[in-house]
Amino acid sequence: EISRLFSVSQFLANFSISNPDRLLKAVKEIKLPFTRELISRNAEPALSVDDSTNLEGFMKKIRIFKKTHLLSITLRDILGHTDLSGSMKELTSLAEIIIDATLRCAAFLIERRFGSPSSGARISLIALGKLGGEELNYSSDVDLIAVFADDEGETKGVPGPTGVVMNRLGNEEFYYKVVELLNKLLSSNTEDGIAY
Repeated sequence: EISRLFSVSQFLANFSISNPDRLLKAVKEIKLPFTRELISRNAEPALSVDDSTNLEGFMKKIRIFKKTHLLSITLRDILGHTDLSGSMKELTSLAEIIIDATLRCAAFLIERRFGSPSSGARISLIALGKLGGEELNYSSDVDLIAVFADDEGETKGVPGPTGVVMNRLGNEEFYYKVVELLNKLLSSNTEDGIAY
């Protein structure tokens, strides 16, 4: 089983050698249904965002999370525990969950600097291409469009050292910064590679 994985993917082989516990877990759970709900449950603690969250730390978390779950998906695929349609659905679910968590992180980090946007404005991502069609494969890029409501108004800002509110931005600029940071979190090439 493991030798087939190593012959198919060098980067997963390297990841497995560095993380034998994750490989062992993937082998033990190979017959369990790898559902969106399972990935979501795993994402809640692994990709949580709090006051200690920083850019580099979160980039590492999403890349390790992706490799851990990609290991399970690949093993299930090459050993015949899922078919092509099933593996594409699993890869799509993994991408959607990582992108959702990363969007939340990007918004959190930008809000920390500029405050939240006025009137509860929200941002949404629309998936195009293979991600939108739930046909993601191992080498697919993800194509996203960001849309937001209410470009009027501005963020609440944050209190400065003297207590005066500072760093207000227009809602539109706020969302541009969120999307720029989302892109950076997902696509920056780090020592752990890129996410998407």
